[in-house]
Amino acid sequence: MDDPTATGATTERMTEEQVRAAVDVANVPSLLMVLFQFSGDERWLAAPYLPTRGKGLVDHDSGGLPEPVQAEIREASVGSCSGYRTARGRRSPLPPPN
Repeated sequence: MDDPTATGATTERMTEEQVRAAVDVANVPSLLMVLFQFSGDERWLAAPYLPTRGKGLVDHDSGGLPEPVQAEIREASVGSCSGYRTARGRRSPLPPPN
């Protein structure tokens, strides 16, 4: 089944503005994993990018990181996501239908 629309997936690509809007509200520790996965750069797994441990059941979207570090992560994420979505031949295959 090669037709992505048959599984409800879309073939439309997000604009950079849409990517930026999503990254602006994304969980910073999750963005770090995206950065590492897309770039393979292990610097995202070390200080000063190491998130702190969350306390209790509260949201920990900032990862406990200072604002300038969060801003650097978000900006790198926009570039990484935009690069991934425009890369030729690097698109991950769609998962098989249930």
